[in-house]
Amino acid sequence: MTDLLISDRLNTRQIDTDLVEVLREAFGGVPAVVGAMLMGSRSRGIAHAKSNIDVQMIIDCLDAGTAEGIAKVRDELAAQLGIPISVNVHTLADAQPLLGRYELFQHKNRAELFIYQAKYTSVNLFGRNIFAEFTDPPPSRTRREAIRTVASFSYFLRKFLFDVSMAPHGAAEFVRTPLISLEYIAAFYGYLSMGYRDGLDHLTATERLTAEEIAFLEECATRKATSQYEEVGAAFALRGATFLDAAHGRMLDDFRRRGVSDVRWNGQDSAVRWDIELPQAAAMSILWAGHKALLVQRHPDDYLYPGQWTIPGGYLQAGEDPRDGATREVWEETGTYLAVSRLFDGQPVVSGRLAAFSFEIELPDSVAPRLTEHSNYRFVDASEVLSMDLTPEARLIFERRLSQTHPH
Repeated sequence: MTDLLISDRLNTRQIDTDLVEVLREAFGGVPAVVGAMLMGSRSRGIAHAKSNIDVQMIIDCLDAGTAEGIAKVRDELAAQLGIPISVNVHTLADAQPLLGRYELFQHKNRAELFIYQAKYTSVNLFGRNIFAEFTDPPPSRTRREAIRTVASFSYFLRKFLFDVSMAPHGAAEFVRTPLISLEYIAAFYGYLSMGYRDGLDHLTATERLTAEEIAFLEECATRKATSQYEEVGAAFALRGATFLDAAHGRMLDDFRRRGVSDVRWNGQDSAVRWDIELPQAAAMSILWAGHKALLVQRHPDDYLYPGQWTIPGGYLQAGEDPRDGATREVWEETGTYLAVSRLFDGQPVVSGRLAAFSFEIELPDSVAPRLTEHSNYRFVDASEVLSMDLTPEARLIFERRLSQTHPH
């Protein structure tokens, strides 16, 4: 079970059970259909009378006969209900890792949050839900997809301004696109919403939006609910693009600072967790050569702490023991493979961004670092280390280590 925070509105949603039965009976008779789910606003209980009916189908094999059968049922049912029906189809082969289109299947459905929605918020009509069989993608992968998606929304808003082919849809898209983005932004921060209103409420409550952005999004919501698209033109579209640019920038910054690693420390243990507020678990090691400590310098163009000095270390991998992580990181960053010793009773030093399990190593005289990830190195006497321009985590580790009795 994921620790992705799923909206509690899932438990209070109102589902049209009569519609579910009609869909179940109609599509259940189509040969080769092995599973079907109700998706979208009607599965979330937020639909209005004329909302589309979105059905996801799992097909054994999609041939001409099956396609014709699905289309026939869809058209007859849409005419009977007076509501448009959208059918999305995946074949069982799409979900087979050995086939070439599996990666595309995973990417598309992750990028559109479809994996989570089909797994957690759909209404099963009948048969097999292949999405329920998947392990959730790592949080960092979903966050990358959310960043790309929000960036693409901003791009398309600007494109629509001058794209003649989009003219009939432009005004509505200018209003809808910022609202749709809210579900992706909420997912970035570990919340699976039940629609844009739920996403807006959550992001407002968690202070992820500015007052100006909230006012703009509330205006979008009002216009969408009442279909008021007059006076929605270039100026409005650019307001939307400005919001999306700002949201994208915050997401990118938060990802680089706090979202790269999925392994997080909750005060008791390290595990893959969605909560981006928890510090990322890392292992860092002081390498001593007598009374001198090895410092390595970050590249001047690094996003975090450019040009500052630190000690070898990095993020823990899922399921990795901190001691093994420390040994691996020292090897990767210095070419040195030596036994490490735990510091601080095995408890991490927490900086807010990182929870760094700390170790130390005695370097033999013959060892010279072979840098692979840093621009420079220096051996610095213990008495001078704290005068260096250290990264926050390295400074915390040295301050604690040098305050102990008999430091180097």
